[in-house]
Amino acid sequence: MNKGLKKPKIYLAGGIQGLSYADANAWRLKVTELLKPEIETINPLTKENMIIKLLWEGKGMPKKESSIESYPPWACNYIVWKDLKEIKSSSGILVYLPKNVQRPYFGTSMEIFYTSYVLKRPVFVFGDSKNRSPWINSFCIALTDTMEEAVTLIKGVLL
Repeated sequence: MNKGLKKPKIYLAGGIQGLSYADANAWRLKVTELLKPEIETINPLTKENMIIKLLWEGKGMPKKESSIESYPPWACNYIVWKDLKEIKSSSGILVYLPKNVQRPYFGTSMEIFYTSYVLKRPVFVFGDSKNRSPWINSFCIALTDTMEEAVTLIKGVLL
């Protein structure tokens, strides 16, 4: 798919809201190392997105669980705009949907739909390959249980 023109990029989608910055970022840092040097990752929690980190650090916001009610409207607009821009610049997305999740993944679901249906780019999901919504199954080209399996598939498709 890449044909040697540009290094492929994968946007790292998955839970953020309701998680600590460290918890939301841990899997992203690990998968970045697994994909190097052939594939570049786009991490929505990098220094370019300091606004999100500032929200977690309590700069006028709750220090623990962040909720959409705590975000000023301009911050919500910025987060969505930045995510869509980064997804559009990617070759596809990798999504982490862990087992037994007890909270919604509204943003992640929107990112999956946008990438697959609108941009017609591949979506790879890992975490729990069973008991997925028909919507998740329909818009993903691969669902695996482990990060390592997903990385192997991404490399096979994009390189």
